[in-house]
Amino acid sequence: MDGKKMLRFVVRFTLAVSVVACLILTAWGWDVHNDRKHVVTVISKTPVFAGDDWCHDGQRLMDVAPGIHLGVRRIRYWKDCATLDVALPDGREGYLVFGVGTFSVSPPLGD
Repeated sequence: MDGKKMLRFVVRFTLAVSVVACLILTAWGWDVHNDRKHVVTVISKTPVFAGDDWCHDGQRLMDVAPGIHLGVRRIRYWKDCATLDVALPDGREGYLVFGVGTFSVSPPLGD
């Protein structure tokens, strides 16, 4: 391959990788944007967790009282569970685990 052909290949490859990366980032950003439309309403005392062992042994941050509304920051579906990253009334962030505590999500997930 001569220099011009190599340069054309590198430019085309870089352009293709950039386009694919932009599409992936756009899809991710749209997903996060849609997640933030949801609001959690706590029905009964529900624990909020912190840390990064999302499904099982996260550090209990606090319990949220019934009637509190929490804005969803991110919805995550893991291998063993699903979690909702939420903004707490005191400005901190934590997460709720589906099946731990009682809460509803509006609009319902999947809509």
